[in-house]
Amino acid sequence: MDENKENWNEESIKIGHAGDIYVYKIKELELHILEKGSPGSIYLNVALALLPTAVALVASLVLTPPDSFWIAVGFTSTAIAFGFAGAVFLCLWFAGRNEAGRVAREIRERAEGDSARGRAPPP
Repeated sequence: MDENKENWNEESIKIGHAGDIYVYKIKELELHILEKGSPGSIYLNVALALLPTAVALVASLVLTPPDSFWIAVGFTSTAIAFGFAGAVFLCLWFAGRNEAGRVAREIRERAEGDSARGRAPPP
């Protein structure tokens, strides 16, 4: 008895009741979307970096007149480009912010449809 006790690791496995377990059939693309998550957070981060930079460039142009015409053109064009790119990334984030949630809803709805036909337990 003491020999077996020495061979065992100090760690132990405890199993508790987890309730019901449901298995959902999902497509490879759905699994990839759920694993990867939505790219919306990256789009939002980029938008939140570009838009304040554009505002800061405009503010610096307004508050401190540039010495040269070309510096003003550079600041203005950079501010317009950053503002436009930031707005595009903000729209991309807004359009795709719930992609993973949408995929999960589709999987659940498909499982509910299967359970109505008697093919799977209800989720």
